[in-house]
Amino acid sequence: MTNDELNLMHPIGSIYETLDTTFNPNESWGGSWSADNTESVLVSQNSNDLFSASLGSIVGANTAITNLPNHTHQSSAATVGGGSQSWVSYSTVAAKQSWGVWGDGSWTATSVGGGGSHENRMRSKYVVRWIRYA
Repeated sequence: MTNDELNLMHPIGSIYETLDTTFNPNESWGGSWSADNTESVLVSQNSNDLFSASLGSIVGANTAITNLPNHTHQSSAATVGGGSQSWVSYSTVAAKQSWGVWGDGSWTATSVGGGGSHENRMRSKYVVRWIRYA
């Protein structure tokens, strides 16, 4: 690709994304490209929003169990016929689903989550992203 073609198709500041992990525009097209390995999605900037982040900045956080609100799940247990076998049921009220298991001994629903703020990550696809800087 000639320099004029490169500047026309991929001017400085351009972003190129591909699923080809072996492709390198520095070698194939020329110019100066940098791999963007930030695991971030692109969001257009709102120049009228005082809280809008500056161009190129990364916002948000990776999801971790510490970001989940501390919570437990509803559960119940009942012995059948006075024996040692118990039917344990547990459910999620929001999903209106329930499950059950037979088991010996006791069963306890423990709390999970660290109570930190929660981040909702949109459904995403990983790609190789390149940014042309010269």
